[in-house]
Amino acid sequence: MTNLTEPHAAVRFAALPPARADVLRRALTRACDAGASAELAPDGPPERVMKEADVIVSLPWPVTGDAHQSALAAMAARKPVIVLETTSTADWPALDPQTWQPRGFNAAAPIVISLDPRDEEHSLVLAIQRLSSDPALRARLADAAYAWRERQPPAS
Repeated sequence: MTNLTEPHAAVRFAALPPARADVLRRALTRACDAGASAELAPDGPPERVMKEADVIVSLPWPVTGDAHQSALAAMAARKPVIVLETTSTADWPALDPQTWQPRGFNAAAPIVISLDPRDEEHSLVLAIQRLSSDPALRARLADAAYAWRERQPPAS
């Protein structure tokens, strides 16, 4: 498992599910052009991607019933997660990458970074820049998400 508190050459980001990896690629290019130390994790089966990535980006669209299974799996694997704010994630404790303040009214420790779909790519660039330079934030998000996920009732 990657030690989230020690920086390494570049923070590896992965899109799961990979269907919208193009958005992540564009945002990574823009973030790196602005000085971020970030890269795309190697492609492969979801299990390998989850193991090799430092941050999971879950941007399924359109949103369906099981849209955020990858995000939940990443939380269980103690990975920081970036999601779109949708009806299925609106009640998750989240940080807004525009302000770095909690989004919504949930007072719990943030477990994800939540992107407004109307500003998805720009907000994703901001999230990549911050997460690539802030190992303590990556660790806090991963730990809080893991604890939150463990408290959730099992899926039926």
